[in-house]
Order: sequence, then structure tokens, then C-alpha cells
Amino acid sequence: MGKTETAMGVLLAGAGYRVTVKPPAASTADMGCKASSEALDIYGRLQGIQERTLLTSGRWDIAVEGNLLIEVDEQEHFNRHRATTLEGTSYPWTADYRRYCTEHESRCRTYGGYWASGSSSAMFGPASPQGDHTGVGAPRWRQRALYDAVRDVWARDNQVWKLARVSIYDVVDGVRFRDVLDGRSRIAPERLREMIESRTLA
Repeated sequence: MGKTETAMGVLLAGAGYRVTVKPPAASTADMGCKASSEALDIYGRLQGIQERTLLTSGRWDIAVEGNLLIEVDEQEHFNRHRATTLEGTSYPWTADYRRYCTEHESRCRTYGGYWASGSSSAMFGPASPQGDHTGVGAPRWRQRALYDAVRDVWARDNQVWKLARVSIYDVVDGVRFRDVLDGRSRIAPERLREMIESRTLA
């Protein structure tokens, strides 16, 4: 578990949540036909180059009792490709996240594995030079956006688990949530619960 997830776990415990075992990664294999087709269409809109019939995201961040999954999205999740996956959606996080993609793309990491990886280049093509968005640009940005979208579609289609997304750029009671996660600021536990509830896709 990473530093952000650990910090979020502490905050959740203080707000009365109990962390539990996470389900397997989101996969089109576990979706209905319509949802699976939607996820595969998103891969196409992101200009994927492989013939795909199956998409599987990475692991979930946190699961809490009550069948609630909580994703904590850091700076690498907000860029033009994530904005593409949110077009035409009405998730509880859509409006805020599209704005964050526009306002904070410059903070999305461009070095090393944050720009390209073997698997992302296989899915989207060879990377452009770091920081260059002509052509393929950053295949890893595209892959991360795709996997986030697969989680979104999976959660909307799933009858057991619910999904909530929170971002380091969210502001709660005038405090940037990133500062809460880093321990520089505090918010009341009930404010955290309110934020999570407002961002839950039921």
C-alpha cells in the first residue's frame, strides 16, 4: 500500500469506515455486453492500436465495509486523455474531474514510467519524446485514463460494489484534500464522510 492509500486509510478509520478485502481488478469479462462494449469503445477513442476483446484495470485503492470502493486520484490521473474518457458521462465526479484535467495537466508527471511503459506502448504505440504531445504523446497517460474508465464503467454496471472517487485537488471546508492527506491540514471526520457520499456512484 502506498503512502497516499495509507494516509487515506487512517482518515477513513477516523471517520468510522472499516477497511476490508478488495475485490479483483475491474474487467470487461465481468461486465454485461453493453458496458463491455462501452469500455472497448473508450479504448478506441483513446486511439488504442490492438484488437482487444478484454480489458482489465489495475488493483483498486481501498475497499471499506458496505461494499464501497474508494479511489484516491493523484496528479497523474488528470490530463487530456482522462478528460476524453469522461466526455458524455454523468458520474458524481465528472464535472470536477474534467476541470481538474484542464487546470492541472501541467502537474501530470512526464518522466520515466509515468510517460511510457512496455505495456502502454504495446497498447497505444511508441511514445513521443517526453513532454511532446504530438503523435502518440504519452502512452502511459492514455493507459491510466483507460484503466480509470474501465473501473468507472465496471462500477456503474456492478450490482454489488459502489465506487467513490476523491482527488488530491478536491477542496473541503476551504482545505485542499492533498494537504489533508499529507498531514498539513485537517478536516472534521463528518466532512470527509460527506465528501465521499457526494462522490459515490450508487
